[in-house]
Amino acid sequence: MGAFEKAIDYFKKYAAVSPGDANPLDSMADIYWRMGRFDEAMAKYKEALEVRPEFYMTGGKLSYVYAMRENYSESMRLLDQSIAATADTGWQAVNYWIKGFFDHWLGKTNQALLDIHQDRELAEAVESEYLSTGADWLEAHVRYDCGELERGLECYQNWLDYRRKYSQATINYSVAGWNFYSGLVSLKQGQIDSARSRLAEIKSYIPQLSTPTGKVEITYRYDFLNGEITLAEGNPEAAIAIFEKMMSQQVPVELSYPEIVFYNMPFIRGGLARAYLKAGYQDRAITEYERLTSFNPNSMDRHLIHPKYHYRLAKLYEEKGLIDKAIQRYEKLLEIWKDADEDLTEKIDAQKRLATLIKEK
Repeated sequence: MGAFEKAIDYFKKYAAVSPGDANPLDSMADIYWRMGRFDEAMAKYKEALEVRPEFYMTGGKLSYVYAMRENYSESMRLLDQSIAATADTGWQAVNYWIKGFFDHWLGKTNQALLDIHQDRELAEAVESEYLSTGADWLEAHVRYDCGELERGLECYQNWLDYRRKYSQATINYSVAGWNFYSGLVSLKQGQIDSARSRLAEIKSYIPQLSTPTGKVEITYRYDFLNGEITLAEGNPEAAIAIFEKMMSQQVPVELSYPEIVFYNMPFIRGGLARAYLKAGYQDRAITEYERLTSFNPNSMDRHLIHPKYHYRLAKLYEEKGLIDKAIQRYEKLLEIWKDADEDLTEKIDAQKRLATLIKEK
């Protein structure tokens, strides 16, 4: 209902009559997070963990808030702590799934695939097809991001097959998501007509979705794909119009997994900034990347900042002759990606550009 202060008052009463219970503290933290009061959210998550160190999902949530602030060393430490805090094999699988997401985000794709493999093995040990196909879903997005498109489609199909068998109540949402993913793959393959066909499929499913939340989310993905297709067709002005009017993505009601990972997919957004560049609006592109690399607690945007945005912004600063700003952003990328795979194109280029700028300064 959005009555956050009233909800917090009730959770405070809950905590008062249930000392030693981490749940009300964790729930208060969720509300503070949604309100944009991140310091208070972090304090409550920490308090919950002090009460019950084995409250491992709280550790995962706190890890996300640290990641929002790009403190990834603490974020990953908390994930490892969450894995160690539980002997429950199923929850260990979930935590490896989360870790796989973060490792790929940090440019450690080889490690991410190992995490996903560990997740799948643990899921199979407890005979959970739900968790196992969840690993397929995440691997599909990692493979797409790396350009391994056929393997990505295979993984996503495994996940969709499971949804068809056991989740009929949400199958329209799942199939719409499949068409979104397939449309992005078609674009990467240069098959614009195929991508347009997938877009039409998504549109046909929107009226069939049973929840307002589902309709908002799939409409967002429809607009996302429509903008990307229009940009690929060489019409940046039309793409700008689509991206600027695009419906906001639905923010999860509370900070929870797997919802917050779904929220951050696909890994890279930034279509509006790229459309500005294609249209020759460099300053507007810079402004957009600056927005994508900062947090406004008064907005409802709870996405993580993708490290590649720092790289793209650094290049634009460099082109504008803003050398100090460019150096700062290249250093930021390389700090975040200090343990990233050495063959990443952006990492290699950032290292070269940074060395040149420092030498010429």
